[in-house]
Amino acid sequence: AAGPALGRRWAGGTDVAMAVAPLLAVSAAAAQRRRHVHRSHGRLLCRRALSVASEAAAGEGEPAGGRPPKAGRNVGLHFFSDAAFKPLRDHFVGSLRDAELAVCEIYLDDLGVNPFRAAGGTPVYVFKTELLVAALEAVEAEEVIVISDVDIQFLREVIPYIREGIEGRDVCFQREFHELGVNIGFMAIRRTAASLTFWRRVLEEINQPDPMHDQKIVNNFLYGEMCDGLRWGRFPPEIWASSQVFDGGPPPRGVALHHANWIVRDQNTWDAAGSVGAADPMPKLKQLQELRRIVEEDDDEARMRFGQALMADPDLITYHARTIGVGRKGPEWTALPVGHPGRPGGSYREAKRRMQAR
Repeated sequence: AAGPALGRRWAGGTDVAMAVAPLLAVSAAAAQRRRHVHRSHGRLLCRRALSVASEAAAGEGEPAGGRPPKAGRNVGLHFFSDAAFKPLRDHFVGSLRDAELAVCEIYLDDLGVNPFRAAGGTPVYVFKTELLVAALEAVEAEEVIVISDVDIQFLREVIPYIREGIEGRDVCFQREFHELGVNIGFMAIRRTAASLTFWRRVLEEINQPDPMHDQKIVNNFLYGEMCDGLRWGRFPPEIWASSQVFDGGPPPRGVALHHANWIVRDQNTWDAAGSVGAADPMPKLKQLQELRRIVEEDDDEARMRFGQALMADPDLITYHARTIGVGRKGPEWTALPVGHPGRPGGSYREAKRRMQAR
């Protein structure tokens, strides 16, 4: 592959300097025949791209342990997509604001997304976590990287939030809900022994037969206090995910990043004839475009209506209950106080009984 190209790209009215690793493409035909081929080949591509991106992100001096990345030093921004998600990918890249984010992108023809599983199912969970582990292994000790999904847009510079969020920590996550829960769609991660151990354990869990959602695994490890001394925290609400409307209200006036992780659908994707479900990028793109217009026009009334429309979705109530509330199944979340509705966990039947009794 060619070396990184340092250039200027026009992004929504802002001239942004980006060190761009080459786009790497691979046919998914072999991956569809044998999943382990997909994994090993995908990881090889991760390492090839990361070897280039590590050069692009290099700068003078090394950040001291536990400190934020130095001003002027590029931070690797790692993400991936396939042909189906090109509209989201283009919107994501076109919205970049920070000159200090060095883009490391991996492209596959087809990720093998399961349209009826959250976040695309096991092929996406595996590839994303292998990308994350490979990215950490490719940088120097204490260096900070960012891992991002592409159903995200940048509305303001985010490097200040990254610096503040990662200071003294191994990882800083986006919030899933305002009160608690982490979203792994946007994370700043420091290479430390604790962070490598944690993400390797997550990868082991994903590789088990019939794995759960990767984000559920992460939350179970964190709130179940099974994270081996990992120093972690959550970004402030300005690094916003749309699920936060449930208990945090509309996006804050100073929203810097928008993750379209929760969208309102007219009907369940599995009920819609010919639906491609999670493989259809357009509902998320529509939400991203709507909030961008609201922010650019500084329309507070429209911002409130935007949040209210999301809050009115009855499915969000169920999602909250099953994710961090009375309907959550799985290990006990011992980090929560006794009596918190999300602490017990337990079996599917136990969670179902609590849901019915609420």
